[in-house]
Amino acid sequence: MPYSDYVIATGLTVGLVAYGGASEAPASLAVPAVFLLSGLWGSHKVNQCRERLAKATPEDWERQRASEQRDAEESARQQQLIEQYQATHPQPHQQQQTDEPPPQRQVSGSKTLTINGTTYTDTADGELGKPCGIDNNTCTSPRYACVLVTSSSGMCAPR
Repeated sequence: MPYSDYVIATGLTVGLVAYGGASEAPASLAVPAVFLLSGLWGSHKVNQCRERLAKATPEDWERQRASEQRDAEESARQQQLIEQYQATHPQPHQQQQTDEPPPQRQVSGSKTLTINGTTYTDTADGELGKPCGIDNNTCTSPRYACVLVTSSSGMCAPR
């Protein structure tokens, strides 16, 4: 599995560099770095395990087998206790389904967001904070405008 972390780290890094995200927000490289570190740690642990298995004595293997058998027995006992509890404590009946539509969501209040040092306020169901960009302005005009955070992407905010 460590190799999948390496693949993800490489893909994220290539994507960030190729599409300019790394130069616009260098901190974004922390995400692939986490995957890289995870892969390195996983490789280290796999190597430790392989070395331990290579040095294991027959006594070590017998202790491991006995431990696994105890774990399996304990798991079976716990499952039996759960089944006994469920048999003596019936679960409440689930609500019956109806053909009625679910109640409509009631939205109230407002939200605020600070973008580039300016604080914007909008209704709770407004477009404030919706992602937008130069190539894909998803803001509803004329009430909202795309406020750029990077050179090409930003968030919708009321005018």
